[in-house]
This record gives sequence, structure tokens and C-alpha cells, in this order.
Amino acid sequence: MWVTPRTSPERIGRLKDGTIRAYVSPTPERGKANARLIALLAGLLGVPRDSIEILSGTSHPKKLIRVGGLTEAELAERIPPLPSGHYLDAAARRRRARRLATKGEVRAAGRRRKAVR
Repeated sequence: MWVTPRTSPERIGRLKDGTIRAYVSPTPERGKANARLIALLAGLLGVPRDSIEILSGTSHPKKLIRVGGLTEAELAERIPPLPSGHYLDAAARRRRARRLATKGEVRAAGRRRKAVR
């Protein structure tokens, strides 16, 4: 599961490859984003909060989650797919644009080309 903090609206969904993405509004400090993630998952899946546990990734966007009382098939049917065309959230698009700009590349017309200096 991948978690993106500081986003609005909050949502949880599956990508086409089966990866689960979660978008939460709190900042990732002192466990606020993790607590909100657990609350969102509990509400979506209809299980109590204490049955959801973050096994690894408490300080990283990639997390391994255990949900007690549900099988993997039940999880898959309760988590809705994200809309098609969903590739990157706004923060990830900005990071990607900055990374390309620092490499001296400019994104134009769907192709990469060298920046003119």
C-alpha cells in the first residue's frame, strides 16, 4: 500500500495493477497520517480500528498493513478501483516535473527534449 499525505480529498482505491493507494490530509508527523489512514481503512472496510495494524513502513510512504477478520478476496472487493487515467497525484506530478527540470530536460508535447540554454 502506498500512502500520500497532505492531499485533498481523502480517498483509498486500487490501481489497475492491484496496488492500493491512500490519500490522507494530515501531515506525516508524529503518526498523524498513519492514524488517519487506519481510521479511513476501518470506515471503508467496516472493521474496528484495533483490527488494523501497520506492520512496516510507519515512517515511509510504502506500508504493509494487516487487517484482522478479512480475507484477501474480501479486501479486494471492498476497496474500490481508482478512476481510470489516475496515474499520479498532484504532489507526485510536481516532484516529477522538478526532477526532470533538474536534469536539464523539459516536458513538452508529451515528449522529452533538451532544454535550450
